[in-house]
Amino acid sequence: MLENEALALLSSVWRLGDVEDVERLVATVAGRAGLGADEDAIAYLFEVVWRAWRRYEPGRAAFSTLAYRACQRGAVDYRRKRDGRTRWRFGDGRVFERTLPVVASFDRLDEPLPARDGDPALDCDPDLGRLLAAGGGSLARDYNALGLESPGRAAG
Repeated sequence: MLENEALALLSSVWRLGDVEDVERLVATVAGRAGLGADEDAIAYLFEVVWRAWRRYEPGRAAFSTLAYRACQRGAVDYRRKRDGRTRWRFGDGRVFERTLPVVASFDRLDEPLPARDGDPALDCDPDLGRLLAAGGGSLARDYNALGLESPGRAAG
């Protein structure tokens, strides 16, 4: 494809099946998914719609329905790839959520990290803090501090 043809294609309205404006569809889904005008997300969602078009079987459903759903799933996939997954829902109704890790960039070493007092016993989980404060010692005491039964103790 010549460069002029590629530019003409990029500057025109892109139609696929019954979707009159693929860019508007992608922008709508990206906006609703909280991706805004992230160019990488928009490009990713365009690819998702194109792949959906390649798999489309006329007569099963309107392409606009398939494209919209594929775009929604693509937005979730994009956010998970970019940000990591934070919520898991299980079939029995349980939900597990985790906070995203905070990564310190080595590109900006002149900026101070958030202040901590440096005491590992205070900067961690309270149960782990008790174990660290107690120092080395007995494995049985460690289990006791956590409220667990020591594996060496016979159940009676």
